[in-house]
Amino acid sequence: MTRQPLVSVNIPAYNSERFIAETIESVLNQTYRNLEVIVVDDGSADRTSEIVEAIARRDSRVRLICQSNRGVALTRNRAIEASAGDFIATLDADDLWAPQKLEKQVDCLTSSGPEVGAVYSWCLHIDEEDRPTGGYSANNEEGDVYLVALCYNIVSCGSNWMIRRECFSTCGGFRPGIIIDDRELCLRLAERYDFRVLPEFLVAYRQVKASSSYDHRRMVREYKSVMQDALRRHPGIPSQVCRWAYGVFYSYVATRSAAGGNFAWAFVYLMRATLNDPSILLRIPSYLKIKAQQVFAGRRLLGDLEPRSLATAPGTGEERPWTDLVNALPDPDRSPLGVFRQQRRKFMKEHPLRQAP
Repeated sequence: MTRQPLVSVNIPAYNSERFIAETIESVLNQTYRNLEVIVVDDGSADRTSEIVEAIARRDSRVRLICQSNRGVALTRNRAIEASAGDFIATLDADDLWAPQKLEKQVDCLTSSGPEVGAVYSWCLHIDEEDRPTGGYSANNEEGDVYLVALCYNIVSCGSNWMIRRECFSTCGGFRPGIIIDDRELCLRLAERYDFRVLPEFLVAYRQVKASSSYDHRRMVREYKSVMQDALRRHPGIPSQVCRWAYGVFYSYVATRSAAGGNFAWAFVYLMRATLNDPSILLRIPSYLKIKAQQVFAGRRLLGDLEPRSLATAPGTGEERPWTDLVNALPDPDRSPLGVFRQQRRKFMKEHPLRQAP
């Protein structure tokens, strides 16, 4: 009988008592059973450890590690060091997985060659009450994704991907002290490995309300550092790719700043985005239109879908397949901005970072 690879599910947790039980249940109810769940409590001051310990007493696959507060990157690295899996799947303490998420990602990696280091899927956005917001992320980038990942956060969130264990030995773990640690790791992985995508909604990515204390200056500093490091390592990156990357990034920060009520900074970042890439101006009407379509279509199609029910065992008749939504949700690439995006992705595919031998 062929041995099933062990999957290590690593969950960093900090003051996560509100969601942690539901998150762990969505792992324990996976159709793929050969897994371990390592929760690292990063100095929580609430009942996070108590809740995890109660779950661990009834399911030996769950293990709790407690430490003083060290930050999410070091917490993720601690979980990786403590894990024994052939594949590593990271999961934030407030997100959820569809029941077949691990099974499908394991099948993808085991059927791929060693040149494939990671597989990701699509994410459905939910709010703090587990209601679908109508938002989602559905990227389709595969193979050598480095240049595209420089411009776009293709994996979307840290709960999305599964990574071969040996990739961490080759590329290192999460970089401490930065808040874009998952995106920075994505670039280091993409330098050496191909990516695969499962075009299905397998992750419920929780969206929390934007804070007026959102540290936009820190995010800008960190992104500039990541870009400068990329250019040092790969001076042949086309200059237009760098401009596109800064344009997309500054427009994202402008959106986050506006959501947190920092409208003056939102305007500043929108101007910086436009200076790097004038087509970003198309983002304003396109963004508003796409969001309206997502909310309308998403709430109409998903209004009766409770992500909580997807944490129950499959086959109960309660869960509704997220994949049914693929053809029903609006396609942002049909917008004017989407046309530019597709043209640019085609250019980046024609200029891969890693040249074929």
